[in-house]
Amino acid sequence: MLHALQENKIKIERRVSDFWPEFGQNGKENVTLTQLLSHSAGLCALDEGVEVTHYDAVIRALEKQTPLWPPGSAHGYHARTFGFL
Repeated sequence: MLHALQENKIKIERRVSDFWPEFGQNGKENVTLTQLLSHSAGLCALDEGVEVTHYDAVIRALEKQTPLWPPGSAHGYHARTFGFL
């Protein structure tokens, strides 16, 4: 993603749901790439107990997840979810 940003192929203000439509639900409709990269999307942990080794299960859980706080209003290191986002 950073290469695409550096080469002006995408804008950091774009919504994640522009690229990943299934993500845009349950309060995540307007989450931006900026919020993902700055760990302010409210997705630092999963509501569902899924194995992090099951990629598809984690992706589906992230799609259904409601942010833990309004996106952009707070910061919380997304250590467990960042690689999937």
